[in-house]
Amino acid sequence: MKKKVLASLFLGGIILGTSQVVFASEHQIIDNSEGQQYDPNKGVEIPVKGTLGKMDNTDPEENIPEGDERWLRVEIPTTVLFHSDSKNEKAITSGEYRVSNLSARPINVNLASFTLPQNAKAAKAIDKLSLQPKNNKEGEKPFDLIAADGVPTGEMNKLMSKLESPILSGKKEGSEYKFQYTGKVTPEKIESDKGAEGDEPARQTVSYAMTLKFEVLGKDGNSVK
Repeated sequence: MKKKVLASLFLGGIILGTSQVVFASEHQIIDNSEGQQYDPNKGVEIPVKGTLGKMDNTDPEENIPEGDERWLRVEIPTTVLFHSDSKNEKAITSGEYRVSNLSARPINVNLASFTLPQNAKAAKAIDKLSLQPKNNKEGEKPFDLIAADGVPTGEMNKLMSKLESPILSGKKEGSEYKFQYTGKVTPEKIESDKGAEGDEPARQTVSYAMTLKFEVLGKDGNSVK
Protein backbone atom coordinates (compact mmCIF):
# COMPACT_ATOMS: atom_id res chain seq x y z
CA MET A 1 0.00 0.00 0.00
CA LYS A 2 1.34 3.40 -0.91
CA LYS A 3 2.28 5.68 1.96
CA LYS A 4 2.02 9.42 1.75
CA VAL A 5 3.26 12.18 4.03
CA LEU A 6 1.33 15.40 4.51
CA ALA A 7 2.75 18.90 4.78
CA SER A 8 0.60 21.97 5.29
CA LEU A 9 1.94 25.40 4.36
CA PHE A 10 0.35 28.17 6.39
CA LEU A 11 1.06 31.87 6.52
CA GLY A 12 3.30 31.43 9.51
CA GLY A 13 3.48 27.66 10.07
CA ILE A 14 4.27 24.17 8.83
CA ILE A 15 2.99 20.75 9.90
CA LEU A 16 4.59 17.45 9.04
CA GLY A 17 2.79 14.20 9.65
CA THR A 18 4.22 10.70 9.48
CA SER A 19 3.07 7.18 10.22
CA GLN A 20 4.92 3.97 11.02
CA VAL A 21 5.37 1.15 8.53
CA VAL A 22 6.72 -2.38 8.80
CA PHE A 23 9.90 -3.47 7.04
CA ALA A 24 9.27 -5.37 3.84
CA SER A 25 11.35 -8.46 3.13
CA GLU A 26 13.02 -10.03 0.10
CA HIS A 27 12.78 -13.76 -0.57
CA GLN A 28 14.67 -16.48 -2.39
CA ILE A 29 13.45 -19.82 -3.69
CA ILE A 30 15.20 -23.01 -2.68
CA ASP A 31 14.43 -25.51 -5.42
CA ASN A 32 15.72 -28.90 -4.29
CA SER A 33 14.10 -30.86 -7.10
CA GLU A 34 17.54 -32.14 -8.13
CA GLY A 35 18.75 -32.61 -4.55
CA GLN A 36 21.56 -30.07 -4.78
CA GLN A 37 20.23 -26.90 -3.08
CA TYR A 38 19.34 -28.30 0.32
CA ASP A 39 21.48 -30.30 2.76
CA PRO A 40 19.25 -31.81 5.49
CA ASN A 41 22.26 -32.08 7.80
CA LYS A 42 23.11 -28.37 7.62
CA GLY A 43 19.68 -26.83 7.03
CA VAL A 44 19.42 -23.31 5.62
CA GLU A 45 21.32 -20.36 7.07
CA ILE A 46 19.64 -16.95 6.77
CA PRO A 47 21.76 -13.83 7.48
CA VAL A 48 20.15 -11.49 10.01
CA LYS A 49 21.02 -7.78 9.82
CA GLY A 50 19.66 -4.79 11.70
CA THR A 51 20.11 -1.04 11.90
CA LEU A 52 20.13 0.72 15.25
CA GLY A 53 19.68 4.45 15.67
CA LYS A 54 18.76 7.02 13.03
CA MET A 55 18.35 5.92 9.43
CA ASP A 56 20.34 7.79 6.77
CA ASN A 57 17.86 8.57 4.01
CA THR A 58 20.60 10.23 1.94
CA ASP A 59 22.38 6.88 1.51
CA PRO A 60 20.95 5.05 -1.54
CA GLU A 61 21.90 1.70 0.02
CA GLU A 62 20.37 2.36 3.45
CA ASN A 63 18.38 -0.48 5.00
CA ILE A 64 14.99 1.17 4.37
CA PRO A 65 12.31 -0.66 2.35
CA GLU A 66 11.34 0.78 -1.03
CA GLY A 67 8.38 3.16 -0.74
CA ASP A 68 8.85 3.61 3.01
CA GLU A 69 8.17 7.21 4.07
CA ARG A 70 11.40 7.21 6.07
CA TRP A 71 13.11 7.91 2.75
CA LEU A 72 11.44 11.31 2.75
CA ARG A 73 13.81 14.26 3.12
CA VAL A 74 12.33 17.37 1.55
CA GLU A 75 12.75 21.13 1.93
CA ILE A 76 9.62 23.29 1.76
CA PRO A 77 8.84 26.94 2.57
CA THR A 78 7.73 27.62 6.12
CA THR A 79 5.65 30.58 4.93
CA VAL A 80 4.30 31.56 1.51
CA LEU A 81 3.34 35.20 0.94
CA PHE A 82 1.48 36.94 -1.88
CA HIS A 83 0.61 40.62 -2.26
CA SER A 84 -0.85 43.25 -4.55
CA ASP A 85 1.50 44.28 -7.34
CA SER A 86 3.07 47.67 -6.64
CA LYS A 87 2.73 48.65 -10.31
CA ASN A 88 -0.76 47.24 -10.85
CA GLU A 89 -3.17 47.39 -7.92
CA LYS A 90 -5.50 44.88 -9.59
CA ALA A 91 -2.83 42.18 -9.90
CA ILE A 92 -1.56 39.69 -7.30
CA THR A 93 2.03 38.48 -7.35
CA SER A 94 4.57 36.84 -5.05
CA GLY A 95 8.18 35.88 -4.71
CA GLU A 96 9.44 32.56 -6.08
CA TYR A 97 9.29 29.51 -3.81
CA ARG A 98 10.49 25.94 -4.20
CA VAL A 99 10.05 22.39 -2.95
CA SER A 100 13.34 20.45 -3.02
CA ASN A 101 13.93 16.71 -2.79
CA LEU A 102 17.00 15.99 -0.65
CA SER A 103 16.59 12.24 -0.24
CA ALA A 104 18.09 9.22 -1.98
CA ARG A 105 14.76 8.33 -3.58
CA PRO A 106 12.54 10.20 -6.08
CA ILE A 107 9.20 11.53 -4.81
CA ASN A 108 5.85 12.71 -6.13
CA VAL A 109 4.61 16.08 -4.87
CA ASN A 110 0.81 16.40 -4.82
CA LEU A 111 -1.32 19.48 -4.15
CA ALA A 112 -3.82 18.02 -1.69
CA SER A 113 -5.90 21.08 -0.81
CA PHE A 114 -6.12 24.85 -0.51
CA THR A 115 -8.35 25.88 2.39
CA LEU A 116 -9.12 28.49 5.01
CA PRO A 117 -7.49 28.00 8.43
CA GLN A 118 -9.81 27.77 11.42
CA ASN A 119 -11.52 31.09 12.27
CA ALA A 120 -10.23 32.73 9.06
CA LYS A 121 -12.62 34.26 6.54
CA ALA A 122 -12.44 34.47 2.77
CA ALA A 123 -11.05 37.67 1.26
CA LYS A 124 -13.86 38.82 -1.06
CA ALA A 125 -11.49 41.19 -2.84
CA ILE A 126 -9.62 38.24 -4.41
CA ASP A 127 -11.15 37.43 -7.80
CA LYS A 128 -8.56 34.83 -8.77
CA LEU A 129 -5.50 33.19 -7.24
CA SER A 130 -3.32 30.60 -8.96
CA LEU A 131 -0.16 28.64 -8.23
CA GLN A 132 2.09 29.19 -11.24
CA PRO A 133 4.92 26.68 -11.90
CA LYS A 134 8.29 28.29 -12.72
CA ASN A 135 10.29 25.29 -13.89
CA ASN A 136 10.32 25.92 -17.65
CA LYS A 137 8.95 22.42 -18.28
CA GLU A 138 6.74 21.78 -21.28
CA GLY A 139 3.14 21.05 -20.39
CA GLU A 140 3.20 22.57 -16.90
CA LYS A 141 -0.06 24.32 -16.07
CA PRO A 142 -1.12 26.63 -13.22
CA PHE A 143 -3.38 25.41 -10.42
CA ASP A 144 -6.44 27.55 -9.67
CA LEU A 145 -6.68 28.04 -5.90
CA ILE A 146 -9.40 30.71 -5.73
CA ALA A 147 -12.03 31.28 -8.43
CA ALA A 148 -14.06 34.19 -6.97
CA ASP A 149 -14.83 36.12 -3.76
CA GLY A 150 -11.78 34.68 -2.01
CA VAL A 151 -13.38 31.24 -1.57
CA PRO A 152 -10.65 28.54 -1.72
CA THR A 153 -10.86 25.49 -3.96
CA GLY A 154 -10.70 23.05 -1.04
CA GLU A 155 -9.76 19.43 -1.76
CA MET A 156 -7.70 19.09 -4.95
CA ASN A 157 -5.42 16.00 -4.87
CA LYS A 158 -3.51 16.89 -8.04
CA LEU A 159 0.02 15.88 -9.00
CA MET A 160 2.30 18.90 -9.03
CA SER A 161 5.54 17.23 -10.01
CA LYS A 162 7.78 14.19 -9.79
CA LEU A 163 11.09 15.19 -8.21
CA GLU A 164 14.19 13.17 -8.97
CA SER A 165 16.73 12.29 -6.30
CA PRO A 166 19.81 14.52 -6.71
CA ILE A 167 21.80 11.80 -4.95
CA LEU A 168 20.85 9.07 -7.41
CA SER A 169 21.10 11.28 -10.51
CA GLY A 170 24.19 13.16 -9.35
CA LYS A 171 22.68 16.50 -10.37
CA LYS A 172 20.30 19.10 -8.96
CA GLU A 173 18.28 19.38 -12.16
CA GLY A 174 14.85 17.81 -11.82
CA SER A 175 14.94 17.66 -8.02
CA GLU A 176 13.19 21.01 -7.42
CA TYR A 177 9.70 22.37 -8.04
CA LYS A 178 9.61 26.17 -8.27
CA PHE A 179 6.40 28.20 -8.12
CA GLN A 180 4.86 31.58 -7.39
CA TYR A 181 1.37 32.99 -6.89
CA THR A 182 -0.47 35.12 -9.43
CA GLY A 183 -4.00 36.48 -9.43
CA LYS A 184 -6.44 39.36 -9.61
CA VAL A 185 -7.96 41.60 -6.95
CA THR A 186 -10.75 44.19 -6.86
CA PRO A 187 -9.31 47.11 -4.83
CA GLU A 188 -12.79 48.46 -3.99
CA LYS A 189 -13.63 45.21 -2.16
CA ILE A 190 -10.62 45.29 0.15
CA GLU A 191 -11.79 45.25 3.78
CA SER A 192 -9.22 47.24 5.70
CA ASP A 193 -7.89 45.58 8.86
CA LYS A 194 -8.09 48.84 10.80
CA GLY A 195 -10.56 50.80 8.70
CA ALA A 196 -9.18 53.30 6.21
CA GLU A 197 -9.33 56.92 7.23
CA GLY A 198 -9.42 59.78 4.77
CA ASP A 199 -7.26 59.10 1.72
CA GLU A 200 -5.38 56.23 3.39
CA PRO A 201 -5.53 53.16 1.09
CA ALA A 202 -7.21 50.04 2.44
CA ARG A 203 -4.92 47.24 3.61
CA GLN A 204 -6.14 43.71 4.37
CA THR A 205 -4.20 40.73 5.72
CA VAL A 206 -5.53 37.33 4.61
CA SER A 207 -4.69 33.74 5.55
CA TYR A 208 -5.02 30.45 3.68
CA ALA A 209 -3.47 26.98 4.02
CA MET A 210 -1.92 24.92 1.23
CA THR A 211 -1.48 21.22 2.00
CA LEU A 212 0.96 19.04 0.08
CA LYS A 213 1.21 15.26 -0.01
CA PHE A 214 4.48 13.46 -0.68
CA GLU A 215 4.72 9.95 -2.08
CA VAL A 216 8.09 8.19 -1.87
CA LEU A 217 8.82 6.32 -5.09
CA GLY A 218 11.02 3.31 -5.61
CA LYS A 219 14.66 3.56 -6.64
CA ASP A 220 13.53 2.95 -10.22
CA GLY A 221 11.21 5.98 -10.07
CA ASN A 222 7.99 3.97 -10.08
CA SER A 223 5.22 3.94 -7.49
CA VAL A 224 5.57 1.25 -4.82
CA LYS A 225 2.31 -0.57 -4.06
